[in-house]
Amino acid sequence: MIEEESDRSADLALKRYSAILGHFTYESNAYWARSQHFLVAHAALFGFVVTNLPIGVQSPTWARIYTLAAGAICGLVLSYLWHLILNTGSVWIDHWMDLLKSEAQSAFGTDVFSSIKINSRYMSARNISFIVCKLFMALWILTIVLLAVIAIAKWNRMVLL
Repeated sequence: MIEEESDRSADLALKRYSAILGHFTYESNAYWARSQHFLVAHAALFGFVVTNLPIGVQSPTWARIYTLAAGAICGLVLSYLWHLILNTGSVWIDHWMDLLKSEAQSAFGTDVFSSIKINSRYMSARNISFIVCKLFMALWILTIVLLAVIAIAKWNRMVLL
């Protein structure tokens, strides 16, 4: 009787662990899929804006400046949304990982995570994704500043003429 109840308890612990592992796997996959989509969107938008930036002494049209500024502002907003999604995804991944760690003892009779050694010299992939997001934020801000300087220069040329 006691052995049967122990088996049921172990089976229930494994089922709980399996359910939590499913949620963890889903959140991890969703996290990286979202990151990839945002990275592609940023690369495409940034490529459009940068290849159309005015270079040289030619004065760009106001329509071109407005279009590029709108693209850069959209890029900055996209970066902010990406950062929010990275934060939210990280919270859920950490939540499910903590639950996995707490259930491991009852599911397997040992702490399977205690043997994992993480080399602190290397950054985690999640930290790198945050850095890439912040890099794009900085690039968008610099692009907006550059477009503002171009617009001011164009305005000053118009006023002087």
